[in-house]
Amino acid sequence: MIILYALTGIFLEDSHADRLTIVPHLDLEYQHDSNYFKAENGEKSVGTYIFRPGIDLGYVTAKSSLSLNYSAEVNQYSGEDNISDYDYVGHKASLAVKSQVSNRLTMAVLNDFIKTRDPASSDEFNNDVTRNKYTLNRFTPGLLYQFGDKFSLGVKFTNLRTDYSEGISEDSNENRGTFTLTYNLNHSTAVDIDYQVWDRDYEGSSSDYTSNQAMFNLKKKYKYLTFKAGAGYHAREFDHSDMNDLNAPTWVIGVKGQTGSSSDGTPKSWIDATLNQNYNDSGSGDFYYKATKFSASLGHVFMERLKMDLKGFYQFSDYDEGPRKDNKWALACRTNYAVNKVFSLAVEPGFESRQSNEAGKDYDNTYILFNINVRYDLGGKNWF
Repeated sequence: MIILYALTGIFLEDSHADRLTIVPHLDLEYQHDSNYFKAENGEKSVGTYIFRPGIDLGYVTAKSSLSLNYSAEVNQYSGEDNISDYDYVGHKASLAVKSQVSNRLTMAVLNDFIKTRDPASSDEFNNDVTRNKYTLNRFTPGLLYQFGDKFSLGVKFTNLRTDYSEGISEDSNENRGTFTLTYNLNHSTAVDIDYQVWDRDYEGSSSDYTSNQAMFNLKKKYKYLTFKAGAGYHAREFDHSDMNDLNAPTWVIGVKGQTGSSSDGTPKSWIDATLNQNYNDSGSGDFYYKATKFSASLGHVFMERLKMDLKGFYQFSDYDEGPRKDNKWALACRTNYAVNKVFSLAVEPGFESRQSNEAGKDYDNTYILFNINVRYDLGGKNWF
């Protein structure tokens, strides 16, 4: 709260080059899943109707910026008996406040909130298939201090709160500290040492734990591409004495790139690919595994109106307790046609599959999604 008050005061003092943007938007979607609950047997074909109104707000001054994005998501299901019991209203909101306090010091506060039944949002290496409703709130204040042209030090704190509303999975609370020392070798090459320490507390029978992770990272920029490589070590200690502590190397390799510019300011072509390995953080029920994951997205805009995005991932999960090993992959292609600056239409077919050496964990799911988007920029002009 102290940081928020300080940033608010800076906004009031910094009144140069004020700019306010207001963008209301609305999505109408229909998605059909051949195996909505991702079960090995007894597949249930489900259709989902989604009504998603929202608004994006932005405020920028010479040294500060503020953005607030919010959308509600009304989900109604059809196709199976009693499937309407899963109907719910989801929410997604993000707040970002950033201010350059001095020539060397920058302060920022980020907060992300989501209410959903999609388990993918709960962990980067999620391997769950449950459709339990939950809320997730991530609050992150941080500081970045520039010692000069070469060195900088970033410090941030993150509180992650996960609450399940139906009492099936366990609620949890995570507190994390991150310290990043960066050295710029030149205008295109930088190295950093990143250290993170965090604890996660469960409100049920699952063991609480403390993790320590240190990594060395290298980033190299070229004209159109940026490469990143990093390696380090992750050690996790559990409170329950009957559980084995986890210790293993962690690493990441990635590339991002883009070329050209479309009429709406987005890239003409782009690629984003990452290969990394680490443990999952969310382990309700003491289910932890080492995950090796490759994810990629690449796309292109044709004729200024037709945007195609091919995306997918592959993840190998090696469970710590027992012999279970899972192979999961997904592939989808989204095609979006901009009718004009306000209306757009999209279709996205996709497929997801998991094979496991443990009985009952295999599944296949084919889906197709149709989307109508209405988005109106109320000017993006100087309002003050």
